[in-house]
Amino acid sequence: MKEAVVFTNESDFRQWFEKNLRLFGIKEIILSQEVCPDYVVIMDDGSTAKIEAELFAANFKYHGHDPAKADYIVACYSKTDEISGVPVKAFHRLWCFDLEPIDLLPPEDSLNEDEASLLSAIHQTGGIACLPYRMAN
Repeated sequence: MKEAVVFTNESDFRQWFEKNLRLFGIKEIILSQEVCPDYVVIMDDGSTAKIEAELFAANFKYHGHDPAKADYIVACYSKTDEISGVPVKAFHRLWCFDLEPIDLLPPEDSLNEDEASLLSAIHQTGGIACLPYRMAN
């Protein structure tokens, strides 16, 4: 079954994340808190990991989080596979396809007008269908 997942705030994303750990290769939560890292978890392979949850992966940098305090960033939306050296596990990817390529946008930048329009359209139509995405360790 396909699932559409659209959130407009981090709190709602965190609630959904906690109910869908398996999609991110996580077995269980050991600690949930408001400071970085948001979670300490047991991964499917039995290892322990520190997780910072963000609605947009780029917020990791905007919020001034220390990369040494997180093993993974879990995000609803991302346009990169890592931020400040921390791997990103994102449920949705934000990509822009242009006929004439332009310079890549750095992940620390805010959304451009096209990305914001796309996200708004996705949100207004109730999301997009996607196959469950199993994150690699």
